[in-house]
Amino acid sequence: MFPGGGQFYNEQKIKGSILLSGAVLSSLVHLDFASKYKNHDGENFSQKEQYLKQRNRYGWWVLILYFYGLVDALVESHLNPFEKVMSEDIEKSKNDEKETKK
Repeated sequence: MFPGGGQFYNEQKIKGSILLSGAVLSSLVHLDFASKYKNHDGENFSQKEQYLKQRNRYGWWVLILYFYGLVDALVESHLNPFEKVMSEDIEKSKNDEKETKK
């Protein structure tokens, strides 16, 4: 499972691409700040603190995008039959039911 995978499955390629791109970019930036934080020489404490804040911020973005993608894919998969039901001709369905009861 990867961010945007459910959207690709539900044929929402644009939304899936946006979620996947956002998660990949956030992950890369998170890893970059994590590396800078880990390898900081210790001379400027405020700079190291900024690396930590940025690392955590982008880590949260990765999680938020991941869980948003999961919830969105779940909701869309449950709403998928709704479109089929709403496009169905109600009068035809009633006539078909009456004929099957006879």
